Amino acid sequence: MRIACHAPPVSSPHSAAPRALPIAMAMPMPHRTISSQTLTLTPHFSLRRCGCRARARTLALTATPASACSFRLRATARGSSTPWLLDEAFPYVAAEWKTIAKGWACAAAAVYCLSCVVPAAGRLPRALAVAAWGGGGAEALKGGAVLAGLAAARSAAAYVQQALLWEAALRAARRLRERAFEGVLARDLAFFEGRGGLSSGDIAHRITDEVDDIADAVYSILNTIVPTSLQLIAMGHQMVTFNPMLSMVAATVIPCMCLIIAGLGRRLSQVSKEAHLSLAMLTVYLNDVLPSMLTVKANNAEGKEIVRFQKLVIDDLKNNLTKKKMKALIPQVVRAAYIGGLAVLCVGPVALSGTSFDGEGFLSFLAALALAIEPIQDLGKAYNEYKQGEPALERIFDLTRFIPE
Repeated sequence: MRIACHAPPVSSPHSAAPRALPIAMAMPMPHRTISSQTLTLTPHFSLRRCGCRARARTLALTATPASACSFRLRATARGSSTPWLLDEAFPYVAAEWKTIAKGWACAAAAVYCLSCVVPAAGRLPRALAVAAWGGGGAEALKGGAVLAGLAAARSAAAYVQQALLWEAALRAARRLRERAFEGVLARDLAFFEGRGGLSSGDIAHRITDEVDDIADAVYSILNTIVPTSLQLIAMGHQMVTFNPMLSMVAATVIPCMCLIIAGLGRRLSQVSKEAHLSLAMLTVYLNDVLPSMLTVKANNAEGKEIVRFQKLVIDDLKNNLTKKKMKALIPQVVRAAYIGGLAVLCVGPVALSGTSFDGEGFLSFLAALALAIEPIQDLGKAYNEYKQGEPALERIFDLTRFIPE
């Protein structure tokens, strides 16, 4: 590739042709993906970034129409058949299958402890009542010790489970970060320059901050697939064992809460995408204006840059605040649905079971229901975390979906 400079005018056009002919014949024909037209060094004026000032610190290589067109065609061909994002993330997560298996084994141990806690919690009030009337103190003490031991074992197993799953998620994010950087290095110049090129600040934001969001989403999914499913199945079995009729009533409430969680999750995904874009724009601006501080000082453009920075910060504040409010609203809405369901279930025994209702069984049922609500809420959190990290997944995989020609 050769770069044309502004040469002094030639006196005779007929004398320039014989000299240009052997030079053109000596130059090899470039590859088809690289434009054969001459790239010229021209000052780049940016109205968006720096007002009307010239970026004297760098001279941008203006991409030729052929190379830009070729890049846009390849991007369109890739974007037309975009696979599901989780399918692309699966190889990075599957590489940590040993750590994930250990975490899920600890989750099974924690669920087993919970399944033992439910009947013990139902028997404890009767033992305490007997002990209050002057007898059975040893039995009540034994029941309390068993509950404390099971709770401690469950807490230890849950801690090890979460630590292992976090390790797997962070290692998968590290692999994805390395693959994205390799994909960036494999790109041609049309990816970085020209009208449709990405700035270095945007690329750095994708590889650093947005990969952390992907790690959070991966952890939420790993913590939902097996641990939450096991706990939901175990507590559902306990509920059916204690009272099948109330279990049917509770089962009718669960789909309504799932629909609420799904609707709020879609809204959270839109809000999170706007927050990601506003933060990326702020990062791009800082990466662009800080190296050109000499130009800003020379043109007395401090006031304009302050106004531009304040606008970007206000946009990021609005989008991020909307995202945080949405994340705070979702648990409250879900919790309100749970409280309403519990109120119905507390009034329901009179209509469903009449006067012959076992108090111990009802307490055990409520304990199982409370422990069944937890995995449903975790499922909603995992779905919301995925919808929140979905824009980051899409943006980071845009860097990896590249096959050099």
